[in-house]
Amino acid sequence: MTDASYVLRQEKWDNLKGGDAPSRAYVIRGDEFSLTGDAESLMFGNDNFMLLPQKQHKWNATRDTTGVYISVLCQIFNVDGDNKTQLFPKTAGLFGFAAVPVEIDWQPGKKYIYTLDFCSEGGGAGKPDPDPQDPTNPKDPLIDPDPAVPGKDILGKPIRFTVTVEEWGEEDSDIRM
Repeated sequence: MTDASYVLRQEKWDNLKGGDAPSRAYVIRGDEFSLTGDAESLMFGNDNFMLLPQKQHKWNATRDTTGVYISVLCQIFNVDGDNKTQLFPKTAGLFGFAAVPVEIDWQPGKKYIYTLDFCSEGGGAGKPDPDPQDPTNPKDPLIDPDPAVPGKDILGKPIRFTVTVEEWGEEDSDIRM
């Protein structure tokens, strides 16, 4: 039994070796849907995940794969009535990963909610992922292996985003082991 007032300091969570390895990426896939002007969860129902407290530096937005970023598998279209023109990735019919660098300093007892705002006023669609493949299925034929110019903003601007920090709420639940 642990004293509920005990707090394990963040610097004790230090075994992050290999953290930049693509095989350690977190990938969640769900059904595809179209984004509108309203916020939409990308977590697909109950597929939320918890990551331990940690502090990491953001990706430098080049082909370098070190650093932290959020990447979303997507297709981006210009829609004019019934006419749709695919803008990203460059190969029609395929999907590509659009990424945004994030600096993280996740503290114990906090919940972090990232809201990505694609193509908002003053914002765009981010950078191409430096490793544009699904680490769980690297040969997925629906993912463009070369979706855009590395290091260049997709649609000319970065993804705008906000981070909301909330206190973690406790909830009693039976967990099957």
